Amino acid sequence: MAAGQKINPDGFSSGQYRIRSIELDDGEQSVTVYSAGEAPRRDPSVFRFGGMFRLTVRYECLLAEVPDVSCGVAAAFTRKADMEPTMYFNTNYPHSDAEIAAYEEADFRQFKGRYGVVEGEIAELQVAPGDYLLTVGILPNTPTHHEFYELHYLQYPITVLPGAHEVPGAFWPKVSVTHEPVE
Repeated sequence: MAAGQKINPDGFSSGQYRIRSIELDDGEQSVTVYSAGEAPRRDPSVFRFGGMFRLTVRYECLLAEVPDVSCGVAAAFTRKADMEPTMYFNTNYPHSDAEIAAYEEADFRQFKGRYGVVEGEIAELQVAPGDYLLTVGILPNTPTHHEFYELHYLQYPITVLPGAHEVPGAFWPKVSVTHEPVE
């Protein structure tokens, strides 16, 4: 990389890794919203409440030596009308005590290499119909605070259309409930 070359003119970049492409998929159609060296897609990508949402991020390590920590992804939906953060997921924070105990064993934290792809899929998208801005970043998979390699903040418009159910809030969690007697 030439001195002073800006890797990501629309966001933050540490210069350690770079995002090569970002694709969004609803199960029927895949759309590339970002490809390095090209103008990002600014038309909204359309999804349906209750439908599939898949994010695919291809990346490249720019360091002389590949770190001994895998590269992960974080993504967030922000509601456009009031800039309310609505949905967020990442690969670096542990989400349970069991995950903390086996942090390094997760399949999505195994690959460490120069070029890779991280994919996150939500089988049933649960954000209310409306317009959103998608943030996507890559970061080291370490169980500490976020230190992004590259961050595309509020860059990609998404429209969520209604599905089979009316949604009374910004998010409709899919919850499994059990109820048993205590001996």
